[in-house]
Amino acid sequence: MLNRWLLYQTLASRIWGRTGYYQSSGAFGFRDQLQDVMALLHTRPAICRAYILEAARRQFEDGDVLHWWHPPSGVGVRTRCSDDLLWLPFVTAHYVATTGDKTIRSPHTC
Repeated sequence: MLNRWLLYQTLASRIWGRTGYYQSSGAFGFRDQLQDVMALLHTRPAICRAYILEAARRQFEDGDVLHWWHPPSGVGVRTRCSDDLLWLPFVTAHYVATTGDKTIRSPHTC
Protein backbone atom coordinates (compact mmCIF):
# COMPACT_ATOMS: atom_id res chain seq x y z
CA MET A 1 0.00 0.00 0.00
CA LEU A 2 2.65 2.50 0.96
CA ASN A 3 4.79 2.09 -2.10
CA ARG A 4 2.12 2.01 -4.77
CA TRP A 5 -1.58 2.05 -3.97
CA LEU A 6 -1.80 5.05 -1.64
CA LEU A 7 0.25 7.13 -4.06
CA TYR A 8 -1.93 5.95 -6.93
CA GLN A 9 -5.07 6.79 -4.96
CA THR A 10 -3.74 10.29 -4.27
CA LEU A 11 -2.89 10.79 -7.92
CA ALA A 12 -6.09 9.32 -9.36
CA SER A 13 -8.68 10.66 -6.95
CA ARG A 14 -7.18 13.87 -5.56
CA ILE A 15 -5.05 15.21 -8.43
CA TRP A 16 -6.69 13.92 -11.60
CA GLY A 17 -10.26 13.39 -10.41
CA ARG A 18 -10.43 15.98 -7.64
CA THR A 19 -13.03 13.85 -5.88
CA GLY A 20 -12.25 14.28 -2.20
CA TYR A 21 -14.99 14.41 0.40
CA TYR A 22 -15.29 18.20 0.26
CA GLN A 23 -14.36 18.43 -3.40
CA SER A 24 -16.92 16.40 -5.30
CA SER A 25 -17.48 19.14 -7.89
CA GLY A 26 -14.16 18.54 -9.65
CA ALA A 27 -12.86 21.99 -8.85
CA PHE A 28 -9.22 22.58 -8.07
CA GLY A 29 -8.65 23.49 -4.44
CA PHE A 30 -5.77 25.83 -3.70
CA ARG A 31 -4.84 24.41 -0.31
CA ASP A 32 -6.16 20.88 -0.91
CA GLN A 33 -4.11 20.04 -3.98
CA LEU A 34 -1.01 21.70 -2.52
CA GLN A 35 -1.29 19.32 0.42
CA ASP A 36 -1.94 16.38 -1.88
CA VAL A 37 1.00 16.94 -4.23
CA MET A 38 3.40 16.82 -1.30
CA ALA A 39 2.69 13.08 -1.08
CA LEU A 40 3.90 12.70 -4.66
CA LEU A 41 7.06 14.75 -4.32
CA HIS A 42 9.49 11.84 -4.09
CA THR A 43 7.94 9.80 -6.90
CA ARG A 44 6.48 12.44 -9.23
CA PRO A 45 8.20 15.80 -8.59
CA ALA A 46 7.05 17.15 -11.98
CA ILE A 47 3.41 16.86 -10.87
CA CYS A 48 4.24 18.73 -7.68
CA ARG A 49 6.06 21.45 -9.63
CA ALA A 50 3.21 21.83 -12.12
CA TYR A 51 0.64 22.25 -9.39
CA ILE A 52 2.76 24.77 -7.49
CA LEU A 53 2.82 26.87 -10.65
CA GLU A 54 -0.91 26.37 -11.20
CA ALA A 55 -1.67 27.49 -7.65
CA ALA A 56 0.62 30.50 -8.05
CA ARG A 57 -1.47 31.57 -11.04
CA ARG A 58 -4.48 31.73 -8.70
CA GLN A 59 -2.90 34.15 -6.24
CA PHE A 60 -3.72 37.85 -6.44
CA GLU A 61 -1.37 40.78 -5.98
CA ASP A 62 -2.83 41.42 -2.51
CA GLY A 63 -1.82 37.88 -1.51
CA ASP A 64 -5.28 36.33 -1.37
CA VAL A 65 -6.17 33.42 -3.63
CA LEU A 66 -8.93 31.58 -5.41
CA HIS A 67 -9.85 29.01 -2.79
CA TRP A 68 -11.57 26.89 -5.48
CA TRP A 69 -11.68 27.19 -9.27
CA HIS A 70 -13.07 25.17 -12.15
CA PRO A 71 -11.08 24.37 -15.27
CA PRO A 72 -10.99 25.41 -18.04
CA SER A 73 -12.78 28.69 -17.28
CA GLY A 74 -10.81 29.42 -14.11
CA VAL A 75 -13.98 30.71 -12.46
CA GLY A 76 -13.74 30.28 -8.71
CA VAL A 77 -14.20 31.70 -5.26
CA ARG A 78 -11.79 34.38 -4.07
CA THR A 79 -11.33 34.17 -0.31
CA ARG A 80 -9.08 35.50 2.39
CA CYS A 81 -8.71 32.22 4.27
CA SER A 82 -5.50 32.71 6.22
CA ASP A 83 -4.27 29.14 5.90
CA ASP A 84 -4.48 29.24 2.09
CA LEU A 85 -1.72 31.83 2.07
CA LEU A 86 0.64 29.61 4.05
CA TRP A 87 0.52 26.55 1.82
CA LEU A 88 2.07 27.95 -1.36
CA PRO A 89 5.35 29.09 0.25
CA PHE A 90 5.46 26.00 2.48
CA VAL A 91 5.04 23.50 -0.37
CA THR A 92 7.36 25.49 -2.65
CA ALA A 93 10.09 25.58 0.00
CA HIS A 94 9.67 21.83 0.60
CA TYR A 95 9.79 21.19 -3.16
CA VAL A 96 13.03 23.21 -3.55
CA ALA A 97 14.62 21.58 -0.49
CA THR A 98 13.71 18.10 -1.73
CA THR A 99 14.50 18.45 -5.44
CA GLY A 100 17.14 21.22 -5.44
CA ASP A 101 15.16 22.90 -8.25
CA LYS A 102 15.62 26.61 -7.59
CA THR A 103 14.36 27.57 -11.05
CA ILE A 104 10.69 27.38 -10.09
CA ARG A 105 9.09 30.78 -10.60
CA SER A 106 5.53 31.97 -10.84
CA PRO A 107 4.74 33.15 -14.37
CA HIS A 108 2.12 35.65 -13.16
CA THR A 109 -0.65 36.18 -10.66
CA CYS A 110 -4.39 36.76 -11.14
